[in-house]
Amino acid sequence: MVTRFIRGKSMDGSFTDTNNLAQALMIEPEIADVLIYAYGMERKGDVYNLLQYLTQGRGAVATEGKSYKVISNDELKWPVMGHMVTSKPISGTVQGNGLGFSTFVVPFAEKYYSLGFVLRFEDGSQARIVEEPYKSGNNWCYTMQLMGNLPGAFVGTEALEPGKEVGWNYTAYEEGSEGGGMVEATPMWFTNQMSTHRTKTGMTADAKLQKIAFEIERNGKKSRLWLFEKQFQATLQHMRAIERLLWDGRYNKLSDGSIPQIGVNGRPVKQGSGIEEQLEGVNKIVTSRLTEDLFYQLAVDLSHNAGDAENKKVVIVTGHGGMYEFDQCFKRASASLSLVDTHFVSKNKGAELSFGAQFTSYKGPYGIEFTVINHPMFNDANVYTKKMGPKQFTDQSYKMFFLDFSDYGGESNIQMITKGANGENRQMLQWFTAGSTTPDFGGSTGVGKVLRSHSGDYFDQYTLSQLMVQIRNPLSCGMIHIQPPVS
Repeated sequence: MVTRFIRGKSMDGSFTDTNNLAQALMIEPEIADVLIYAYGMERKGDVYNLLQYLTQGRGAVATEGKSYKVISNDELKWPVMGHMVTSKPISGTVQGNGLGFSTFVVPFAEKYYSLGFVLRFEDGSQARIVEEPYKSGNNWCYTMQLMGNLPGAFVGTEALEPGKEVGWNYTAYEEGSEGGGMVEATPMWFTNQMSTHRTKTGMTADAKLQKIAFEIERNGKKSRLWLFEKQFQATLQHMRAIERLLWDGRYNKLSDGSIPQIGVNGRPVKQGSGIEEQLEGVNKIVTSRLTEDLFYQLAVDLSHNAGDAENKKVVIVTGHGGMYEFDQCFKRASASLSLVDTHFVSKNKGAELSFGAQFTSYKGPYGIEFTVINHPMFNDANVYTKKMGPKQFTDQSYKMFFLDFSDYGGESNIQMITKGANGENRQMLQWFTAGSTTPDFGGSTGVGKVLRSHSGDYFDQYTLSQLMVQIRNPLSCGMIHIQPPVS
């Protein structure tokens, strides 16, 4: 576990080449996760690189397959099995309504149900399919008969309107019957690909004299790794840019497999989907005002789609706008409650009183609890320049991402993926090119003092990361985008 950062002098004996961060990243790339945790220590996890912190850097040195996964391919495809059975909308005009046990015909856009299936309409009526379906135009027509023992029963007019949903309930067959059927359930397939992110900074001979060490603890033993002060700042910027990439990245491979963005060396510039794009069209709600009912419904949907998840935990990642709207929503909801101990008014000392409290979590049905986290990145007006609402918070800060960090089959639902093979990975690489000065002061002997990479009076540091984020079950996540009125 990372304990602290320590500023030190260049002559300190702990600043040896073997303890250099770049060297450690080559030998133990999981140190990158320790850095993520370290950079957030002073603010107790309320860090700009929040997604990296939640997926990787929660206090211990990372282990492959747990906090991150290494794969040898640039692209990853994975299936998600949704509902085993889906309802179907009525696609045309229904003939009859089933009164007096008479048959009636219901059209659907596809051939999905089978003879003997009992379907359920929106008004609760249940009807059995009594003939094989036949094609008429673009529709498949199903002949049905109401189940039950009431001759006066019929399917309500509204339930038979085009667009109304009809679901499969069960089957019913006669003695000595033949046949049967089932509906086909196929998984949805999701695809993502690696993005390559890199940064560069140069250091003069003077800049390299300023160094930092940070301590990590492994197996009960503390060790110290060092980096240059400027390297610290550059790495921090590198990780913050990765955070924005992991949220905002847009998948850029076309349907024919080509990529329209080409780099200066003629090779394609690949980019993967970030969190927001992976959740497009999945449990997304746009609203001008939060209500408790929205949270209740979303809790029900996410619980249903989570299925057999283990260690269920859902966090809401938002910004100033979402935090404010969340607090206001539940203050409105609690206004009619009789509170025994509010803690809204507290006595400090003497005649001084303080007022105020803030809602930060919601306990919904089926044991789901949403914990709200304010992400500093969402509030960054230098990146998200559009302002909204009476308080003029950033547009991004009004988005509330419901992220399911539960385990599925022993793996976290949201996971960082990096490229690698044969014990190496490209989660974070750092290296130097030397000019008049080198990271190790030129070495003690040999060609290191005269053979350099360029003629500049400095040396360069490069940082590269090739990675993506995977939401294994997007159906158990969601987003509410609040678009508040101006006043």
